[in-house]
Amino acid sequence: MHIFICLEQRFGGTLWHTPYRLTKKFGSFALSRGLVTSLVREGVFTASYLGVMPVVKEKIRAKEVISNEYAIHLFSGMIAGFLGAFTTHPVDTVKTCMQGDIERAQYTNIINTFKKVYAQGGMKRLYYGFGWRYSSICLAVTVLDKSKELLAPLLFPKYF
Repeated sequence: MHIFICLEQRFGGTLWHTPYRLTKKFGSFALSRGLVTSLVREGVFTASYLGVMPVVKEKIRAKEVISNEYAIHLFSGMIAGFLGAFTTHPVDTVKTCMQGDIERAQYTNIINTFKKVYAQGGMKRLYYGFGWRYSSICLAVTVLDKSKELLAPLLFPKYF
């Protein structure tokens, strides 16, 4: 979906017409441009809120560093969000470059794209926009975890 919005903004058209235009001009594989990097990004993001967040919360509770439950939840979200954002941001940068260059004029594949972006400014270039991504992931991790805590007993009362 992100690729459609990105290309719709760049070339014009509608959200519904963009996939048609892409497949007609570049073939059906154009719709999967950046898919591997998207899978890596989403996999690590999911691990950060389903795996890291609960572990960090329990560690903070066990050490009794923070006593307020809301503060524990927020601080845990910040840590899990940072780990998720820090590990996935370079991959997300590569994905965005690849999806924006649907013609493959500059960015042909994952390795080539990584090398070119790195050559443009090193690791700093791979982390452009990190603050926004970190903020977004912190919020998402915190909201998803709290939603899970509130909704799981309602949806699966047998296990609670």
